[in-house]
Amino acid sequence: MRAPEPAAPVIAVVGAGFSGVATVVQLLRQLRQPSRIVLLGHAPSFGRGLAYGTSSSQHLLNVPAGRMGMDPAHEAGFADYLRGRGLNFTSADFVPRSLYGGYLEACLDLAHRQAPPGVTLECRPVAVVAVSDRAGPGSPAGRQLLLQDGSTLYADQVVLATGNFASLPPVAGRHLDWAQAPFFGSPWSSLGAQTLAAEGDVLLVGSGLTAMDMVLQLVDQGHRGKIVMVSRRGQLAKAHRHHDAAPRSDWVEADFGAGETRVRALLHELRRRVRSAEAQGGDWRDVVGSLRSQTVRLWQQLPAHSKARFVRHLGPYWDVHRHRAAPEVGARLQDLMEAGQVTLMAGSISRVERQHDGQAVVSIRRRGQQKHEDRVFKAVVNCIGPCADVRRLGDPLYGQLLASGTIAPDALGLGLACTDGYELLDARGAPNKGLYYIGPFLKASHWEATAVPELRQHARALAKKITDAAG
Repeated sequence: MRAPEPAAPVIAVVGAGFSGVATVVQLLRQLRQPSRIVLLGHAPSFGRGLAYGTSSSQHLLNVPAGRMGMDPAHEAGFADYLRGRGLNFTSADFVPRSLYGGYLEACLDLAHRQAPPGVTLECRPVAVVAVSDRAGPGSPAGRQLLLQDGSTLYADQVVLATGNFASLPPVAGRHLDWAQAPFFGSPWSSLGAQTLAAEGDVLLVGSGLTAMDMVLQLVDQGHRGKIVMVSRRGQLAKAHRHHDAAPRSDWVEADFGAGETRVRALLHELRRRVRSAEAQGGDWRDVVGSLRSQTVRLWQQLPAHSKARFVRHLGPYWDVHRHRAAPEVGARLQDLMEAGQVTLMAGSISRVERQHDGQAVVSIRRRGQQKHEDRVFKAVVNCIGPCADVRRLGDPLYGQLLASGTIAPDALGLGLACTDGYELLDARGAPNKGLYYIGPFLKASHWEATAVPELRQHARALAKKITDAAG
């Protein structure tokens, strides 16, 4: 009697946004041994995630289409997809994010259909609430995943590919409910037209890319009142240039800042490069772009106290210059501000209350002043950036992993502690064999880990590591 064939190893990928889908696509291309890949996510639409699930045509990518290919070896893949669908976009255009979600779905479908024999993919629209070290029946190693529907899955290797988590409420209070109008704890919650498409003023807490998206959404759905954006520094994301070309790599030398551990010294040298670029007809965008390939090295060479200083004092300024808005978005925001409908304010919120008439009274202290001013708003929308401190997420899976000591948060609240090979470190600093992470929480170790050009590189490298481990 023949012995039964051993079951194909199971690779579980938790998270169905860009990071999860890109990793699965690379696995489908690289695996040569029989393997079962299980992709798990919250929604039935695999690939869109939070970033690309929007249906608004005004929510644009902040990278030109020609540089948004999922595969590092084919940067123009997304632009080719658009042309193949007969859409009238060029490689230099900043296109609606919803189209990118469709592209990711198409990439996943194609990779699945072209997978080698014995390599299978199962997409399961269910959340994972716990991961333990318990092996499955007949399996010498691996982990058990507890799913939200009560079922379990045994996997030989597990990839946590979760994306950004919602930001925390800007103001806490016993009687303050950010899930009930006029307060909206998330800009992507159900924003009723009767609440927001009205004459009353709206306050957006935050002034980054999310807040800019919300301004355009409000205006396009007919809002006629004033829109106020408030953030601590009152900084808007800078805009890309029109027909933005791929950044040159020669504005900053390859060994820029090598060995330098002082943030102030690095900033001084960077400003000198900007002045040099401007003298040659370029601008700061060229310098920031050419620095991109060196950011990981620069971040990793900084001691802990220098990293903390950078995050506190320079991080917000880096973000508005590095993570830029599409030119069309920047131009529309400027027009709305000049027309007086949109106001940008540097300051902080100290108190928020709901009035009897359903409106909100907000106490704002402008930056550099002691006096607080009270203003009434029809709605208050939290547009602060995503929460990266895993200790404060309130997510069942990460709560369980933290409580069990399986993972360790970064001291600066930027993400998770990982090895260079993407293995998660436990509370003692030891690597978890076969338990990986890819996504924005890599910011703790790489700083630059939130955009497609970096994440697609991580996805390919992680897939190779898993493939090599599979034999």
